[in-house]
Amino acid sequence: MRLGLKCAVRDLEPIMALKPSFIETFLGPRDLACLGAKGLAERFGSTGLPVVVHVPEYHGEVFIDLASADPKVRATSMEAVRGCIELADRLGSPHIVIHPGGIAEGRVDRAGAIKRLRRSLEKISYDRFYLENMPWFYFRARAIAGRTRMVRSNIMIDVKDFGEVRDLGAGMTLDICHGFLSTRKGSMKNLLSLFDEYPEMPRYLHISDAAAPDVEGLQLGEGSIDFGPVVERIKERGKDWWGIPEIMDGHRDGGKGFARAMAFLKVRGF
Repeated sequence: MRLGLKCAVRDLEPIMALKPSFIETFLGPRDLACLGAKGLAERFGSTGLPVVVHVPEYHGEVFIDLASADPKVRATSMEAVRGCIELADRLGSPHIVIHPGGIAEGRVDRAGAIKRLRRSLEKISYDRFYLENMPWFYFRARAIAGRTRMVRSNIMIDVKDFGEVRDLGAGMTLDICHGFLSTRKGSMKNLLSLFDEYPEMPRYLHISDAAAPDVEGLQLGEGSIDFGPVVERIKERGKDWWGIPEIMDGHRDGGKGFARAMAFLKVRGF
């Protein structure tokens, strides 16, 4: 497996010092508007490394959700995604990581959300998306008066959801902590199913530990995930996969959290 690191524009220098083999973009809500695809491509391209583009969570004040029931939200979301496609094309990115949407304070009709997601992806018409699996909750809830609300995911929690959209993407972004947090109690069974189902589908990995019911992005080995069978599956099937450690605040202090995670993975043969 090829290991890279997630990086914001402002953190390029310290992250590059850790010598990743590729970069995954972390884009803020205003990066596309302020720097544009050309400006971002110049900065990320200056690394000389391959760059995987991750669609941001917000475009300005709008939460990006291709499965939203609000047509205005879907339109703004598609605008942001098209900006990311331009960035990816300028960088020659191998693929784009994208969240499926379907986020709400309560349950929404799953079939309707997947139908809207399909419609959005068909309109965008791009063949290198790697859709990401989601946890039962959604971590980055909208902030109100400095506080966050717990909102939930409604699609792409179960691996079978990928069967309904796999004709519109190139592969799966398999987020390991999201897979474990597919239920409130945590589920190794659900996590491993993301490796075992649809074996022909390429995977791109986001790697971190987790603790039920809703703690994600933990340092590897410090949560509740049993990495033994996860490592076995990556070694068995993931020789050509790419992945990044996605540790909460891993970029701080010169990337110490990322460095620890990379060491954890390298000891295990990656």
